[in-house]
Amino acid sequence: MNRYFVYITSLILLAGCLILSGCEKEDDEEGKDQPKLETGAIMDAEENVYITVRIGDQWWMAENLRVTVYRDGTEIPNLQDDNDWLMAGKGAWVNYDNNESIGKEFGALYNWFTVVDERGLCPDGWKVPSDEDWMELEKYLGMSGETVLLDGLRGSDEGGMLKDTGVQLWNHPNAGATNETGFTALPAGSRQVEPIVFFEFLRDDTYYWTVSQSDENSAWNRGLTFKTAGVFRYSADKRNGYSVRCLKE
Repeated sequence: MNRYFVYITSLILLAGCLILSGCEKEDDEEGKDQPKLETGAIMDAEENVYITVRIGDQWWMAENLRVTVYRDGTEIPNLQDDNDWLMAGKGAWVNYDNNESIGKEFGALYNWFTVVDERGLCPDGWKVPSDEDWMELEKYLGMSGETVLLDGLRGSDEGGMLKDTGVQLWNHPNAGATNETGFTALPAGSRQVEPIVFFEFLRDDTYYWTVSQSDENSAWNRGLTFKTAGVFRYSADKRNGYSVRCLKE
């Protein structure tokens, strides 16, 4: 089947509109008025299609990345063994708990080396965001210029604006979740490396890599949790496995 036919068909089915036309969402599932969202779609190197959404002056993926190859088609190692993951020192990905069905729903987890690989992880014209890109998003959502520079939990309701609503995927209470931005953050959990390699926090939390280093062994990330509506900014071990959202260049 022609690749471009598949592409356009996928856009219609998954995004509900062509990438250039955008579409609008006026009502949530409870019938309340919501801000109109401008959306589109993009395709990765494996022809997975993702809904995208405009938030302020930025275009973000509204789904977690699940690609298993770099932009040039080179396979990214799928390191399921704990020791292999710990000692990799290069790009790697994994499904949460090595479970393919979880990966299909929540996206893949990547170590930091994957997101900065020169072969490119995101689709052409898109990138893994920097710490500063996330700050721009947070300020658009209402966080002050001083607050965005802090570590740990920051803000009040900015994280709630990014989280998928309800407790079907997020654990109760999914505090402050409105998803009014259309970002639709899901509780994908993580793969941690300290004190040992282990998966944790599925349906509780989610973490997103940035390309920005904080020191030789760590990089900045953003976290959202079911417990609060703020946004976490942490410096984390580059070997951890986190989700990725791509940003239009």
